[in-house]
Amino acid sequence: MFARDALGRLASQCQTTRWIIDWIEWLPWRIDPWPPFRKEPQPDPPGWLPAQDLETVAMGGAMHSLVQAFGREQDPGPILNKSARKVEQVARQGAAEAIQADARHFAAAAKQAEILAERAGKEARS
Repeated sequence: MFARDALGRLASQCQTTRWIIDWIEWLPWRIDPWPPFRKEPQPDPPGWLPAQDLETVAMGGAMHSLVQAFGREQDPGPILNKSARKVEQVARQGAAEAIQADARHFAAAAKQAEILAERAGKEARS
């Protein structure tokens, strides 16, 4: 949420969405609202994985990594002038790490849901 606000001060919503899609293009699902022409479309993400939530997680991770790498610069000009390739690399890494952390959190929540379902089943049978 905060990352979207911060990026929104620099670029339009469409541009920030494009950046995030580029940073997480390795995902096996179609998350790009503007897919390339004449290319086989990827499958939609599973229903339990809202694309906008994934985008928000990736954006937060990218912004966190950029702040860690370049500091809390208010004007992005000096950062972008250093090396666009480095900025891209840091953003991609941060997005990937955030998605990994979110996946671990999701797996832990799923495990807890399984335990809850098992207890509810035992309660229903007693």
